[in-house]
Amino acid sequence: MSSVNVQLTVRGDVPESSAEYARDKFRHLVSRRADRVDLVHVVLAVAANPAHEAPASVAAEADVGGARVHAHATAAVLTEAVDEAVDRLRRRLTDLSERPRSRRHTGLAKAAAGDQDDEESEEPDHE
Repeated sequence: MSSVNVQLTVRGDVPESSAEYARDKFRHLVSRRADRVDLVHVVLAVAANPAHEAPASVAAEADVGGARVHAHATAAVLTEAVDEAVDRLRRRLTDLSERPRSRRHTGLAKAAAGDQDDEESEEPDHE
């Protein structure tokens, strides 16, 4: 399977080891997916204020065949935020893959079934 493009944007004082950790975790997540993930863009941020309760932030957006899937997490340290964002993105990708492919097509199928019922009811009554 080809490698999915994982783009990282870094804001603040993010160690290179944390950036690689994030890249590896998101690549691993999407490499195991049956659905086609075209791109993952991840923003890693560490707040400059050390008094901030959860200074590490991760925002991820995946493009899955044109559909955008988002996940965001904050934590005291960047690796925890990455792990949480990966888990959230995994759940959202699973939810997306379990949805009907197209609500419009689902609606057409229901309408067609309804048309068959109408055709049956149009038969003349034998009195």
